[in-house]
Formats: sequence, C-alpha cells, structure tokens
Amino acid sequence: MPLILYSCKAQTIYPLGTADIVETNYYVKDLNNDHDAIVGVWRWENGNSYFEITLQEFEMSNYPSFSTEYYDSIFGKYIYVENGLTIAEVQFIEGLPNAKLALHFETPTEYKIVIDDVLSDITKVGEFVITNTNTATFRLWNAEGVKLNESNGQDFALPTDLVLTKQ
Repeated sequence: MPLILYSCKAQTIYPLGTADIVETNYYVKDLNNDHDAIVGVWRWENGNSYFEITLQEFEMSNYPSFSTEYYDSIFGKYIYVENGLTIAEVQFIEGLPNAKLALHFETPTEYKIVIDDVLSDITKVGEFVITNTNTATFRLWNAEGVKLNESNGQDFALPTDLVLTKQ
C-alpha cells in the first residue's frame, strides 16, 4: 500500500477592508454582511432615458483559478438607454476574468468601481458611494497607468456622474 502524505495549512479568514495581507492562503469574507447594502438593482432615470446596474455578491471568488486567495466580491451587469434606444448593455453577471462591472470594498459605504463600456471597449474606474439606504453616487474617470484595452474608435458611451436609487 503506498504512503500518501498531505500538507495542510489552515486558511486565514479576514474581514472586508483588510489591507497588507502577506500570506497566500486566505479568504477576505463579508463577515459583517456589508455587501447586503449594495447588492441589488440601482437606477437613474430621466424621462425615457435610464442607466441601471444590477449588483451581485460572489462568495469566495478567486482569480486565477489556482490561487489560494479568496474574496467575497461584487460583480454586476448594466443597461444604458437614452431616449428609448439601448446604447450599451451587459446581459449577464460574470466574475473574473470576464467581468464587465466590478466593485471593490473600501468601507461599508464606499466602493471602488471598474466598468468596461461594451460599446467603445473603454474601461473606466471610479467610486460608488452609498449616501443613504436607497441612494448612491456613481462617478467614473479615466484609469491611470497601463491600459488594459484600447478604444475601438468610439467614445465612452456610459454616464460618468449620476445619483442612483436602489430599486
């Protein structure tokens, strides 16, 4: 009978917002259920124009798949309609590496956002700040540093500064 040896190291669990983790086997978990305030549908509307994002928590996500670093993460989808015409839409919520909308926890009311405009193929970063239980500000700007993708010649088509209401 062959001898099989296993080497195990317990995974360390940290709360959201933990910085400067030096180990490689951990799980940053939503221990206080902070994501509950942000998960759901958020919408800005003006006449027959609207921008709507749907946010979902992915528990224990990791990327790349062989990584032993796990996070409770927020990913989403969006639709932008202007004067009744759909300008850009992401129909499915996906985690990394295919996510088109991702939020990163900073505090229980502040998140960093990365969004890929599927019309122009331009990625912007920004902030999503919950101002009360059903209202949030959504602001985007150009990312600094290395560009992950380049424009296909189209301008960025999504709104960059809105107040969203939780539906």
